[in-house]
Amino acid sequence: MWVIASFIVPLLLGLSLSVTWGTLGLLCIAAGLLCDYFLQQQGVAHLASPITASPRGNNPSGGAGVKVIVMLVVGAYALDAIGFVPHTVFWVDYLARENALGNQAASLQWGIFGLGALCGPFMVGALAHRVGWQGGLMIAFAAKAAAVLLPVFSLALLSQSVSSFMVGAMIPGIVALTSGRLAELVGPIAHKKLWGQATAAFAAAQAVAGYAMSALYELWGTYAPLFAIGGLMLAGGFLLVLRSRGVQQQRHSHLTVQNRRQ
Repeated sequence: MWVIASFIVPLLLGLSLSVTWGTLGLLCIAAGLLCDYFLQQQGVAHLASPITASPRGNNPSGGAGVKVIVMLVVGAYALDAIGFVPHTVFWVDYLARENALGNQAASLQWGIFGLGALCGPFMVGALAHRVGWQGGLMIAFAAKAAAVLLPVFSLALLSQSVSSFMVGAMIPGIVALTSGRLAELVGPIAHKKLWGQATAAFAAAQAVAGYAMSALYELWGTYAPLFAIGGLMLAGGFLLVLRSRGVQQQRHSHLTVQNRRQ
Protein backbone atom coordinates (compact mmCIF):
# COMPACT_ATOMS: atom_id res chain seq x y z
CA MET A 1 0.00 0.00 0.00
CA TRP A 2 2.84 2.41 0.79
CA VAL A 3 4.39 1.81 -2.64
CA ILE A 4 1.07 2.24 -4.45
CA ALA A 5 0.22 5.35 -2.45
CA SER A 6 3.55 6.98 -3.32
CA PHE A 7 2.63 6.86 -7.02
CA ILE A 8 -1.08 7.68 -6.98
CA VAL A 9 -1.30 10.30 -4.22
CA PRO A 10 0.48 13.06 -6.20
CA LEU A 11 -1.91 12.40 -9.10
CA LEU A 12 -5.00 12.32 -6.91
CA LEU A 13 -4.05 15.52 -5.09
CA GLY A 14 -4.48 17.29 -8.42
CA LEU A 15 -8.16 16.39 -8.27
CA SER A 16 -9.03 17.03 -4.61
CA LEU A 17 -8.10 16.01 -1.07
CA SER A 18 -11.46 14.25 -0.63
CA VAL A 19 -10.90 12.11 -3.71
CA THR A 20 -7.39 11.25 -2.46
CA TRP A 21 -8.57 10.08 0.95
CA GLY A 22 -11.58 8.26 -0.51
CA THR A 23 -9.44 6.38 -3.02
CA LEU A 24 -6.91 5.39 -0.37
CA GLY A 25 -9.73 4.14 1.84
CA LEU A 26 -11.14 1.98 -0.96
CA LEU A 27 -7.68 0.59 -1.72
CA CYS A 28 -7.23 -0.36 1.94
CA ILE A 29 -10.59 -2.15 1.95
CA ALA A 30 -9.68 -4.01 -1.25
CA ALA A 31 -6.26 -4.99 0.15
CA GLY A 32 -7.84 -6.24 3.39
CA LEU A 33 -10.40 -8.37 1.56
CA LEU A 34 -7.72 -9.77 -0.73
CA CYS A 35 -5.47 -10.71 2.19
CA ASP A 36 -8.39 -12.29 4.04
CA TYR A 37 -9.22 -14.38 0.97
CA PHE A 38 -5.67 -15.71 0.57
CA LEU A 39 -5.36 -16.41 4.29
CA GLN A 40 -8.47 -18.56 4.15
CA GLN A 41 -7.19 -20.34 1.04
CA GLN A 42 -3.70 -21.04 2.28
CA GLY A 43 -4.35 -21.47 6.00
CA VAL A 44 -2.62 -19.65 8.79
CA ALA A 45 -0.47 -22.70 9.49
CA HIS A 46 1.59 -21.98 6.37
CA LEU A 47 2.59 -18.61 7.85
CA ALA A 48 4.36 -20.18 10.83
CA SER A 49 8.06 -19.40 11.12
CA PRO A 50 10.53 -22.20 10.38
CA ILE A 51 12.58 -21.10 13.37
CA THR A 52 11.39 -23.16 16.33
CA ALA A 53 10.93 -21.90 19.87
CA SER A 54 13.34 -22.93 22.56
CA PRO A 55 12.15 -25.99 24.53
CA ARG A 56 13.05 -24.12 27.70
CA GLY A 57 10.33 -21.62 26.90
CA ASN A 58 7.51 -24.16 27.00
CA ASN A 59 6.79 -23.42 30.65
CA PRO A 60 4.41 -20.43 30.69
CA SER A 61 5.58 -19.24 34.10
CA GLY A 62 9.24 -19.61 33.23
CA GLY A 63 10.40 -18.38 36.61
CA ALA A 64 11.23 -14.86 37.74
CA GLY A 65 14.17 -14.59 35.36
CA VAL A 66 12.07 -15.24 32.27
CA LYS A 67 9.40 -12.81 33.47
CA VAL A 68 11.99 -10.05 33.78
CA ILE A 69 13.30 -10.80 30.29
CA VAL A 70 9.76 -10.74 28.90
CA MET A 71 9.06 -7.39 30.58
CA LEU A 72 12.22 -5.92 29.08
CA VAL A 73 11.37 -7.15 25.60
CA VAL A 74 7.80 -5.85 25.82
CA GLY A 75 9.13 -2.53 27.13
CA ALA A 76 11.46 -2.31 24.15
CA TYR A 77 8.54 -3.08 21.85
CA ALA A 78 6.57 -0.19 23.37
CA LEU A 79 9.53 2.14 22.79
CA ASP A 80 9.62 0.98 19.19
CA ALA A 81 6.00 2.13 18.84
CA ILE A 82 7.09 5.61 19.93
CA GLY A 83 10.28 5.66 17.89
CA PHE A 84 8.83 5.28 14.42
CA VAL A 85 5.93 7.76 14.84
CA PRO A 86 7.93 10.62 13.22
CA HIS A 87 8.44 8.62 10.01
CA THR A 88 4.93 7.23 9.75
CA VAL A 89 3.13 10.49 10.62
CA PHE A 90 5.42 13.45 9.86
CA TRP A 91 8.05 12.26 7.36
CA VAL A 92 6.31 13.31 4.14
CA ASP A 93 5.24 16.71 5.44
CA TYR A 94 8.70 17.25 6.93
CA LEU A 95 10.28 16.74 3.51
CA ALA A 96 7.66 18.32 1.28
CA ARG A 97 6.72 21.41 3.25
CA GLU A 98 9.14 22.12 6.09
CA ASN A 99 12.20 21.53 3.92
CA ALA A 100 10.52 22.73 0.71
CA LEU A 101 11.45 19.62 -1.28
CA GLY A 102 7.99 19.33 -2.84
CA ASN A 103 5.41 16.58 -3.12
CA GLN A 104 7.28 14.62 -5.80
CA ALA A 105 10.43 14.24 -3.70
CA ALA A 106 8.38 13.34 -0.63
CA SER A 107 6.36 10.77 -2.61
CA LEU A 108 9.59 9.20 -3.83
CA GLN A 109 10.71 8.73 -0.24
CA TRP A 110 7.32 7.29 0.71
CA GLY A 111 7.73 4.82 -2.13
CA ILE A 112 11.20 3.85 -0.84
CA PHE A 113 9.65 3.49 2.60
CA GLY A 114 7.10 1.08 1.16
CA LEU A 115 9.81 -0.84 -0.67
CA GLY A 116 11.61 -1.24 2.65
CA ALA A 117 8.40 -2.57 4.23
CA LEU A 118 8.19 -5.18 1.46
CA CYS A 119 11.80 -6.26 1.99
CA GLY A 120 11.81 -6.10 5.79
CA PRO A 121 10.29 -9.53 6.57
CA PHE A 122 12.76 -11.25 4.23
CA MET A 123 15.67 -9.31 5.72
CA VAL A 124 14.86 -10.14 9.33
CA GLY A 125 14.04 -13.74 8.43
CA ALA A 126 17.56 -14.20 7.11
CA LEU A 127 18.93 -12.27 10.10
CA ALA A 128 17.09 -14.44 12.63
CA HIS A 129 18.33 -17.62 10.97
CA ARG A 130 21.89 -16.33 11.17
CA VAL A 131 22.07 -14.76 14.65
CA GLY A 132 18.85 -15.89 16.38
CA TRP A 133 15.84 -13.94 17.63
CA GLN A 134 17.76 -12.14 20.38
CA GLY A 135 20.67 -11.09 18.19
CA GLY A 136 18.38 -10.13 15.34
CA LEU A 137 16.26 -7.95 17.62
CA MET A 138 19.32 -6.08 18.89
CA ILE A 139 20.58 -5.43 15.36
CA ALA A 140 17.12 -4.31 14.20
CA PHE A 141 16.74 -1.81 17.05
CA ALA A 142 20.21 -0.39 16.43
CA ALA A 143 19.59 -0.06 12.68
CA LYS A 144 16.18 1.55 13.15
CA ALA A 145 17.48 4.02 15.75
CA ALA A 146 20.26 5.10 13.39
CA ALA A 147 17.81 5.41 10.48
CA VAL A 148 15.36 7.58 12.46
CA LEU A 149 18.18 9.82 13.68
CA LEU A 150 19.75 10.20 10.23
CA PRO A 151 17.52 13.10 9.04
CA VAL A 152 18.59 15.12 12.08
CA PHE A 153 22.13 15.23 10.68
CA SER A 154 21.60 15.11 6.92
CA LEU A 155 18.80 15.53 4.39
CA ALA A 156 20.86 14.63 1.33
CA LEU A 157 19.06 12.35 -1.10
CA LEU A 158 21.13 9.34 -0.03
CA SER A 159 20.44 10.02 3.65
CA GLN A 160 16.72 10.40 3.00
CA SER A 161 16.61 7.18 1.01
CA VAL A 162 18.57 5.12 3.55
CA SER A 163 16.38 6.46 6.34
CA SER A 164 13.15 5.74 4.43
CA PHE A 165 14.17 2.22 3.42
CA MET A 166 15.55 1.11 6.79
CA VAL A 167 12.67 2.48 8.87
CA GLY A 168 10.20 0.93 6.41
CA ALA A 169 12.01 -2.41 6.60
CA MET A 170 12.30 -2.46 10.37
CA ILE A 171 8.64 -1.67 11.05
CA PRO A 172 7.44 -5.20 10.14
CA GLY A 173 10.89 -6.54 10.96
CA ILE A 174 10.85 -5.65 14.65
CA VAL A 175 7.26 -6.90 14.95
CA ALA A 176 8.32 -10.31 13.62
CA LEU A 177 11.50 -10.46 15.69
CA THR A 178 9.72 -9.45 18.89
CA SER A 179 7.02 -12.05 18.35
CA GLY A 180 9.63 -14.72 17.66
CA ARG A 181 11.67 -13.74 20.70
CA LEU A 182 8.66 -13.90 23.02
CA ALA A 183 7.66 -17.30 21.59
CA GLU A 184 11.20 -18.48 22.21
CA LEU A 185 10.96 -17.36 25.83
CA VAL A 186 7.51 -18.63 26.83
CA GLY A 187 6.66 -21.26 24.23
CA PRO A 188 3.86 -21.36 21.64
CA ILE A 189 1.02 -21.96 24.12
CA ALA A 190 1.66 -18.93 26.33
CA HIS A 191 2.76 -16.83 23.37
CA LYS A 192 -0.79 -16.12 22.16
CA LYS A 193 -1.84 -14.34 25.35
CA LEU A 194 1.51 -12.62 25.81
CA TRP A 195 1.54 -11.36 22.24
CA GLY A 196 -1.90 -9.84 22.78
CA GLN A 197 -0.58 -7.99 25.82
CA ALA A 198 2.50 -6.82 23.92
CA THR A 199 0.33 -5.59 21.05
CA ALA A 200 -1.87 -3.66 23.50
CA ALA A 201 1.22 -2.01 25.03
CA PHE A 202 2.49 -1.17 21.54
CA ALA A 203 -0.85 0.37 20.48
CA ALA A 204 -1.14 2.43 23.67
CA ALA A 205 2.41 3.75 23.35
CA GLN A 206 1.89 4.62 19.70
CA ALA A 207 -1.35 6.49 20.40
CA VAL A 208 0.16 8.50 23.26
CA ALA A 209 3.24 9.28 21.16
CA GLY A 210 1.14 10.48 18.24
CA TYR A 211 -0.76 12.96 20.40
CA ALA A 212 2.34 14.02 22.35
CA MET A 213 4.47 14.61 19.26
CA SER A 214 1.69 16.56 17.57
CA ALA A 215 1.53 18.78 20.66
CA LEU A 216 5.31 19.22 20.62
CA TYR A 217 5.20 20.21 16.96
CA GLU A 218 2.52 22.76 17.76
CA LEU A 219 4.79 24.11 20.49
CA TRP A 220 8.11 24.07 18.60
CA GLY A 221 6.91 24.66 15.04
CA THR A 222 9.40 22.15 13.58
CA TYR A 223 9.56 18.40 13.10
CA ALA A 224 13.32 17.99 13.46
CA PRO A 225 13.37 17.45 17.27
CA LEU A 226 10.71 14.74 16.92
CA PHE A 227 13.10 12.60 14.87
CA ALA A 228 15.72 13.03 17.59
CA ILE A 229 13.19 11.92 20.20
CA GLY A 230 12.17 8.94 18.09
CA GLY A 231 15.77 7.87 17.60
CA LEU A 232 16.47 8.13 21.32
CA MET A 233 13.40 6.03 22.13
CA LEU A 234 14.64 3.32 19.78
CA ALA A 235 18.11 3.54 21.31
CA GLY A 236 16.40 2.99 24.66
CA GLY A 237 14.69 -0.07 23.20
CA PHE A 238 18.07 -1.40 22.11
CA LEU A 239 19.37 -0.99 25.66
CA LEU A 240 16.38 -2.88 27.07
CA VAL A 241 16.95 -5.75 24.65
CA LEU A 242 20.65 -5.72 25.52
CA ARG A 243 19.76 -5.82 29.22
CA SER A 244 17.41 -8.75 28.60
CA ARG A 245 20.34 -10.68 27.16
CA GLY A 246 22.34 -9.93 30.32
CA VAL A 247 19.50 -11.20 32.52
CA GLN A 248 19.25 -14.35 30.40
CA GLN A 249 22.98 -14.99 30.70
CA GLN A 250 22.81 -14.52 34.48
CA ARG A 251 19.86 -16.90 34.68
CA HIS A 252 21.66 -19.47 32.57
CA SER A 253 24.77 -19.25 34.77
CA HIS A 254 22.64 -19.61 37.90
CA LEU A 255 20.85 -22.70 36.53
CA THR A 256 24.18 -24.23 35.50
CA VAL A 257 25.56 -23.81 39.03
CA GLN A 258 22.40 -25.33 40.51
CA ASN A 259 22.58 -28.34 38.18
CA ARG A 260 26.19 -28.96 39.11
CA ARG A 261 25.36 -28.87 42.81
CA GLN A 262 22.64 -31.44 42.27
